Amino acid sequence: MQVNYINHSSQKTRKLIRQTFAELINEKHSIENITVTELAERADITRSTFYTHYENIYQVAAEFREEIFDTFFGDNLISAECSINDFFDQVTIFLKEHQDIYKMLASANDIPDFTNHLKHHLYRNLTFHLTKHQHYRAPNLRLDIEFFTDGAVSLLIKFFHNETPLNLDQINSYLKSRFRQMFS
Repeated sequence: MQVNYINHSSQKTRKLIRQTFAELINEKHSIENITVTELAERADITRSTFYTHYENIYQVAAEFREEIFDTFFGDNLISAECSINDFFDQVTIFLKEHQDIYKMLASANDIPDFTNHLKHHLYRNLTFHLTKHQHYRAPNLRLDIEFFTDGAVSLLIKFFHNETPLNLDQINSYLKSRFRQMFS
């Protein structure tokens, strides 16, 4: 039975479970290799405590992913004061600060919808920016944004998998340049 009301103690326990999950996924690189028993032992909690807060390991993974994305993207879109270059710079700074976590999430291929979630947030922000700030009107706006977003996320995933010689600053510069070329 899961907790409906989350008090301070429950919040601390859930945070401990997510931190322990992050450690284990970093070591094992796959959710399938993590058991509730192992997580509970590492976190120094009982299995029943785990099940009080989560139904299974996949629910922990989903909440962990949501927490990371919401930390940066939240419900906010690019503000009127924020240029697209500022947005890309902010994303790059955030990715640098949380690089180890993102590498871990990207390397654990079975984390549910990691890349789709990242694409969704980027797509939403870029769409908002182009339609509200630049009044960009192209016959294939949605397709253009989707094409750009898919390429950007693919490049970031390659970075997190160590499959590109580029660093985050170089990727940032490249994406800003390509964005200007595509949407000017």
